[in-house]
Amino acid sequence: MIVEHELSYLTRPDGVTIAYAVAGAGEPLVLIPGWTTHLGYFFRDPSSLLVGPLTEHVRLFTYDKHGCGLSDRDRTEFTMESEVRDVEALVDHLGLETFDLMGMSEGGTVAAHYAATHPDRVSRLVLYSCTANGAALAPPDFRRSFVDIVRASWGVGSNVLTDMLIPDASQEQQQEFARWQRESTSAEIAAGMLEMLYDWDIRDELPEITAPTLIIHRRDSRAFPPEHGRVLAAGIPDARASIVAGVAHYPPQAGDPHTTEVINEILGFVASGAQVTAPRDLPNIHAIMFTDVEASTRLTEELGDHAARELLREHDEIVISATVGHKGRIVKHTGDGFLASFPSTSAALSASIDIQRRLAGSVDGEAP
Repeated sequence: MIVEHELSYLTRPDGVTIAYAVAGAGEPLVLIPGWTTHLGYFFRDPSSLLVGPLTEHVRLFTYDKHGCGLSDRDRTEFTMESEVRDVEALVDHLGLETFDLMGMSEGGTVAAHYAATHPDRVSRLVLYSCTANGAALAPPDFRRSFVDIVRASWGVGSNVLTDMLIPDASQEQQQEFARWQRESTSAEIAAGMLEMLYDWDIRDELPEITAPTLIIHRRDSRAFPPEHGRVLAAGIPDARASIVAGVAHYPPQAGDPHTTEVINEILGFVASGAQVTAPRDLPNIHAIMFTDVEASTRLTEELGDHAARELLREHDEIVISATVGHKGRIVKHTGDGFLASFPSTSAALSASIDIQRRLAGSVDGEAP
């Protein structure tokens, strides 16, 4: 399932370009994502199982962090301040004076900090499976070793993280999740974000949060055990904590029997008691489009890894933008191409022509 959304870009005051997406209708809900991010994946399964029902009741705003996905990748600063710059740039760009705020995983820590330091902006706060004290996630030796593994071998590191974050997912789901992490950012940036998370401690800030707060944790999560939720609930005045059964750290996966419970906890809090009773049906697909970069291996050999990655990133931005602009939906990213669905054949053809025209003008008159 693909959730219909609009993809756009903004420029932070310091010149960094951030990709963001808007979906749904209703009161504004800003979602701070966790860990690595890529908007090319975020609005399809498995995230769509959570995002889809939300966008039926709220207007959702989310983004790719600096260093990830479709945003600028040249990140070297890993601090809470650098994370907040993305949030501030987004809400200021959108002109949001007040809004509901939700953070997942690492993004939940950022959301809690933002709510504590910007009490006049946050109407309601949802914290999904996060922590106030990153050092408490694992012993010091493990934290150091794990960061080293991610930095030295992003392939191995992403597989280990996948097993920690969604241990009950199918093998196919785990392989896709690990691939999504690797394509979302580089090993160096992933390691930097992990170190940053381990360094955070916002426990002293929790009493400053004045917004009504809902805290959701999974009962058997290995990555972020429910004790972290209890610390948050104890520190935030009048916060409500909900411990939901399950082991998955990330949003519900296909086959998770507690998906509806998680969704209804969030909707009941931010959407005036709205509830869902069953997964939504897959929309009818009238036409599909498949793109592929011709001779991508040769391109890498000729240009080198860095230049080829930058060229492919530009290609991805063009394809996603044109697809969304013609009412299409990205179904799958294949590494050097995309599978997309459209409501009509004419829309698919128009998007294909638009992509070719944009690509033809992007690299010295030749398409990648």
